[in-house]
Amino acid sequence: LYDEPLESILAPEVSFTDRLRWGWTSLAKRLDALPPAWMAFMFTLIIGGVTLAVPIAAASIGAIPSILLIIFFCIVSMVTIAAMAESVTRSGGIRYGNAFLGRVVGNYLGQASSVLITVVLTAFSFGLLLIFYLGISSTLEGSTGLPAEVWLIVLFGVGLYFLTRGSLNVTVAFSFLITIINTVLLFIIGLLALSRFNTDYLTYTNLPFLNGEPFNPAIYASIIGVIMGLFSAHMMVGVFGKMILERDPSGRALVRGHPTGILAVGLINIFWVVAVNGSVPPAELVAESGTALVPLTAQFGQLVGVLGAVFVVLSMGLGFIHFSIALFNLAR
Repeated sequence: LYDEPLESILAPEVSFTDRLRWGWTSLAKRLDALPPAWMAFMFTLIIGGVTLAVPIAAASIGAIPSILLIIFFCIVSMVTIAAMAESVTRSGGIRYGNAFLGRVVGNYLGQASSVLITVVLTAFSFGLLLIFYLGISSTLEGSTGLPAEVWLIVLFGVGLYFLTRGSLNVTVAFSFLITIINTVLLFIIGLLALSRFNTDYLTYTNLPFLNGEPFNPAIYASIIGVIMGLFSAHMMVGVFGKMILERDPSGRALVRGHPTGILAVGLINIFWVVAVNGSVPPAELVAESGTALVPLTAQFGQLVGVLGAVFVVLSMGLGFIHFSIALFNLAR
């Protein structure tokens, strides 16, 4: 028709940027096609910065008593998140509208309870967001040299991007990918730590009334608070409940997937406590004011430090996205 060779209408090559976009789209579609129960599982599998503090808190009373506490709170959290998943499943406001946990609680327990849970969750989300903003910004400042204030502005822009998408599909892909990377990083660091495993470190205990030790409630406040922080994915039932119910209206995916995710969090953190507390002397962990990465880096070199820095940024970044959405939903 135009008297030109057919090859002239074809692009000679695809740009690297386009290849990356196509690759990400393909991966996102695969992750988005997961069964609903697996989606609920992945949203609950939060392996974040709190995990890095568990060995330090555990060293105060010993690894084995701490593992027993992890098992106890894991069981409690499995029961409560299953009950929460069933409540969300029965909520018409979430299934058919734009309700969030405040209105769900209001429908079940009245306006006073709705105000209480909204205030508590807002304070919780806002406090965590501050921690994520400062933690990520300070970490990036140390590795790049750019002021933390610059990174704060960048993070705020990232948060606005996810909030203005109008869809959770992009968040789903990012959440799944970061969760997988974080879990792999934690296992790599844990396996490195196990190469210097010492049974005496793991069996050390500092319980009250044993060997004349007095009861110190501050020690137990620390370990219980940190362990409870591991199982903080309950709000994700409300954030992603509507999406999962659209794929499985029966709600079985919610009731099965979320408790299974809590179980996985418990097992992963038990492995982490065994690996770290079994390879680092308890006295070193108790004296540490940061995270378990500091003594691990001192023992195993900068490889652990680099892997740990990536873990911190990704885990806090994922929490930053999730709780930005949660705070937005609470306000709306």
